[in-house]
Amino acid sequence: MTSYLAPLVDFLGTHPGLAIGVVFLISLLEALFVVGLFMPSTVVLVGAGALIGSGTLSFWPIFLFTTLGAVVGDFMSYWIGHTYRERLKSIWPFSRYTFLIDSGQAFFARHGAKSIFIARFLPAIKSIVPGIAGMMGMNVKTFSIINTVSAFAWAIVHLAPGIIAGRGLSRYWQANPRLVMLMALVLVGLLAFWYLTKLVLILLLPRLNRLREHLISRADQSQNRAVKFGISILKNETGLVASMTWSIAIVGLFVGFVAILLNVLFDPQLSAADSAISRFVQSLRNTTADEVMVFVTMMGDSRVLTVLSLALIVWILFHRHWKIAASVTLAIASSTVFVPLMKTLVHRARPTALYTGAESFSFPSGHATHSAVIFGIIAVLLAHNLRIRARLSVYFAALALIGSIALSRVYVGAHWPSDVLAGVLFGLSIVAALAYFLRNRTLHLQGPLLSAMLIFVFLAALAVNYDQNALKWTKAYAYRPIALSVPFEEWINGGWQALPDRRVTFEGDAGEKLDIQTAVPIADLKTRLSQLGWNEDTYSAFSRFLETTLPSNQPLSDRATLARYNEGQAPIVVMTRAPAEDSPKRLVLRLWSTINQIGSQIARDTSTTPILVGSISTETLEPLALGFADIESIPLSEPVSAVLQPLGGGTELTKKIMPTGTILIYQRKHSQ
Repeated sequence: MTSYLAPLVDFLGTHPGLAIGVVFLISLLEALFVVGLFMPSTVVLVGAGALIGSGTLSFWPIFLFTTLGAVVGDFMSYWIGHTYRERLKSIWPFSRYTFLIDSGQAFFARHGAKSIFIARFLPAIKSIVPGIAGMMGMNVKTFSIINTVSAFAWAIVHLAPGIIAGRGLSRYWQANPRLVMLMALVLVGLLAFWYLTKLVLILLLPRLNRLREHLISRADQSQNRAVKFGISILKNETGLVASMTWSIAIVGLFVGFVAILLNVLFDPQLSAADSAISRFVQSLRNTTADEVMVFVTMMGDSRVLTVLSLALIVWILFHRHWKIAASVTLAIASSTVFVPLMKTLVHRARPTALYTGAESFSFPSGHATHSAVIFGIIAVLLAHNLRIRARLSVYFAALALIGSIALSRVYVGAHWPSDVLAGVLFGLSIVAALAYFLRNRTLHLQGPLLSAMLIFVFLAALAVNYDQNALKWTKAYAYRPIALSVPFEEWINGGWQALPDRRVTFEGDAGEKLDIQTAVPIADLKTRLSQLGWNEDTYSAFSRFLETTLPSNQPLSDRATLARYNEGQAPIVVMTRAPAEDSPKRLVLRLWSTINQIGSQIARDTSTTPILVGSISTETLEPLALGFADIESIPLSEPVSAVLQPLGGGTELTKKIMPTGTILIYQRKHSQ
């Protein structure tokens, strides 16, 4: 993880004033009237808290300027509202958000002065209510006191989780960097998901509703049949919108499943992409995350889901919804029959041998399919009588649980990514079909009690399952890196042809040709290349991302090389060399590890040397404007053998050029 975050941490550590300015500005803008709706303040402040927890930044300056920014932002919003009053609704850009101003006025009228404190923690109206307080003529002194107190509480609430996370990450930093990387990726993903969800709920849904009302008002008097049909959809007469939505969902989800199935059967590119993504995920594995992921994957075990399904069906029967109980039973039974049938027909091998019979095959994932069906059905039933926002919250929670179980199957090596995606799509298509059936029905299932009962049954079944089978599955899902021992003579005399001859991207596409294979220890190879004028590229992944994504006016020699992955793995060696002095181009040599290893020729020596595959490419600068340029990769203008011609001459290294152009580089002692 150090290689990913060290540059950013070091930069902020040496420029704390910049970090203080950022948190002040983001806190101010977050509280500014309407503008705050678009500010990712939570993401920034949690990140700042993490840097405090890791010891990079000091707590008090960040805390005080975060608070100060929030206070100033609210005061500016108050001043805007106090100055323009009702005219605010006719002034751009506020005129475009009158629906939010109306919501803020209703909230302020309902809660009075305490709405200033409450709204600070509500994403939908936190940047609106201070301005409303000014519009409604709230006393400045009262506003100032509540504003300041709420700003202190808000700063603590936003910084504290990051501080705790930062302290935990810093403690694991050296001991388990892969765990830190995985946790950081999960944290970033959750924050991004939360921010996008906020934008959808706050901005997109109200705008769509306003557009719907506008279209209805304009076309309500029309006698045209097509227009009338359109109005009936917009008015959602007889639940037409729900019917169309669920119908489209059924077709779309099932078509997605069929598309993946066809690609699994007929497109080798998907298998290559599956392998690349799986290897990348496996590279993140560590003991702590293994324990968490085994627990998560056991949530989708048949023992747990069967008990949960029975409890749900019994509850529905108890409330005398006979048809719904039959429909739920049919939906669950259909997935139970479908999964083993498809596994047997497709006959796709798992990444790791775990089961016997039909379950020994991989497509589709049973855990992903059954979890999608059962948790999806529960979500549809619980959300049936709720308002749109509460309904979406239930759906998002169910999708998060389904997604976690699906991800765990890839993590523990039980399935390929396409297996779990296909399982989720098919399972959700069944859920959509059930939702279509329920769309116009009235349910009396006592939602709160049903939720409590299902949570209790789920946790109890999970606890029993984990207690009885945790050790078994922890051993079964343990990470076992594959290593194939290849005798040196076998490799040199034809075994090299079994190694990949093209780089494989995350999408499963074929990249540049892998013209190099070497069985030389990395340290020895770096030493020899350094003697020949090659320089190691030591940029971190984070710096590499910034350097190659953002245009720069730096010379090519001072910039990182382009990121290139092979089957989900980053290169373990990256070295560069300019073909000539002051050249506008540079040569880039990349080497990736393989599962093949050269075994020792001596019986008592069990040491091995991994076989690396690699390529050489050319990078240059593509001019943009004002002296800025992007890095661009172009084809090599000469054979790789010519570039590596000096390698091996008069040293302990030997190179052998094969008829295909592939170069084998090995230590001379092997050939003796």
